[in-house]
Amino acid sequence: MKEQRHNHVTGRRSPFAEIARDAIQRALGESRTAEAHWHLGINVAWVRFPEDGRWTFIGIHRHLDWLSGDAGTAGEPCELSDLFPLPGSPERSAPGYRIRLGDLLGGEDRWWRAGADEQALAERLEWMAIQLRVKGQAYFAHHPQPAP
Repeated sequence: MKEQRHNHVTGRRSPFAEIARDAIQRALGESRTAEAHWHLGINVAWVRFPEDGRWTFIGIHRHLDWLSGDAGTAGEPCELSDLFPLPGSPERSAPGYRIRLGDLLGGEDRWWRAGADEQALAERLEWMAIQLRVKGQAYFAHHPQPAP
């Protein structure tokens, strides 16, 4: 039976971060391992996990009814916000780099609608997690990281 995310006692929806975490975990097996580190905050959820001697990051955030996300890579465990946002070149050294989903899909600073209800939101978040994983992995495999 599918878990209900609506609190029937208070009538409130589940927090965005929990819905995003569920969506990321459905899409990425790596996010369900003991090595995965999660950050859940107000309107943001991200995970980092080890992969091929580096750390991979997948993060999704919401602003009002709009969603965006980041894929990242780093040589050490750190916070997603510590990664230098691509495109561009950092002026100082950074532990790693991140790129927005819009840039990965050729839409620059594109944001997506959250959906009309919680089910639509969960479906959009899962789609975003899959896109971030596949497109982010391909991007970082084929593009050398900028030098400081």
